[in-house]
Amino acid sequence: MKRLAVVAVVAAALAAIPLAARAQVIFFPSPVPVASICQTPLGWCGMLQPLPVGSACVCAGPGGWVNGVAR
Repeated sequence: MKRLAVVAVVAAALAAIPLAARAQVIFFPSPVPVASICQTPLGWCGMLQPLPVGSACVCAGPGGWVNGVAR
C-alpha cells in the first residue's frame, strides 16, 4: 500500500512539470559533412547557414560577388 502511495505522489509530481521541461532535444549528426566557410580565389568568408562540403557558394568581394566552394 505504501508503494502505491509513493508511485501516486511521483506520478503527480511528474504531471505538474510542464511538458517543455520534460522534453529532450536530441541532435543527430548530419549524414553529410557540412562547412560554414566559403573559400574563393580572393579569400574566404563565413556563411550564415552551413552547406555540404564542396557546394557552390559566394562571398562579397571588392567588385561584387565572388564564386567559391564550401570548405
